[in-house]
Amino acid sequence: MFRNILWNDYIIVVVFLMVCWYVFVGLRYYLDEIKDVVGGKKKLQGWEKNEELKVEPEADLRIQDSLEGSSSEMYPEESNTIFHEVEALIKQLKSVLNVAAQKEPSKQELEEELRLILIEYPLLSNSPYHSAVTELIVSECEKYGLPVLIQQEVAALWNKRN
Repeated sequence: MFRNILWNDYIIVVVFLMVCWYVFVGLRYYLDEIKDVVGGKKKLQGWEKNEELKVEPEADLRIQDSLEGSSSEMYPEESNTIFHEVEALIKQLKSVLNVAAQKEPSKQELEEELRLILIEYPLLSNSPYHSAVTELIVSECEKYGLPVLIQQEVAALWNKRN
């Protein structure tokens, strides 16, 4: 009975069943998101290119999770301001750490340089992004082979004024 079925027919049927399954799952569990994307209310994440700010994927996800969690707690204008400050801080930190990697500074010099940058952003010191930026600094220091800073040391730099 099954000897008359060709491999081509079998593959076509399996692919058709898989497409049907994924359409069913998409409509069943993601119908609202699909409507928002098709209606233009929401953009697909990850489809826009951001050439000027290149963030490591892990750090980007942590910051994005912080952004999504806190946006409903703030007013839109305040959230937008903080978001732009986070972007500016990340860009500045990445460039400074990249340059510092070539100079090979001591741990004290690195801490002082980071402290000077962090005190320029007092709005972020008590924001939900504080821990994500701290993790980013630690991971970037490890990535560039700079003196190892732990999260508690970086968190203390936010509060040092002198």
